[in-house]
Amino acid sequence: MTADAHLVFVGTDEGAVVGGRLQVGIRSAVVPTRYLTRAELSQLEELLGLYRREEHQSRCVSTGQHSTTFRMAGSGLEEKRDTDSCIEMEFVPDGQTFDLRPRSDILSLYEFTRPAYDEVFRRS
Repeated sequence: MTADAHLVFVGTDEGAVVGGRLQVGIRSAVVPTRYLTRAELSQLEELLGLYRREEHQSRCVSTGQHSTTFRMAGSGLEEKRDTDSCIEMEFVPDGQTFDLRPRSDILSLYEFTRPAYDEVFRRS
């Protein structure tokens, strides 16, 4: 099953507003509009930096089916990163094993799409 989310960020004096649409297979749902503070925008900038740095890392096994494209409307600028969202997790040693935790310095795109995923799967 494929999923595709289109998120639109519009800048404001205090931060930004984001909203969009999620398509999962033949089902779709609206990504609710949400206000973002400047601090959250900074965490999104960290996410983009993470994707730039870690695209070709080897600790997460990518299926090659996931990509994230960042586009700046009206500018023609685009960055496409082929990576799975597992890079958004940090590996924390725990004795002989490790624990996975979401990175605290980024804002995951899943934070925006989660309500739409919930809606799609609720209707399944």
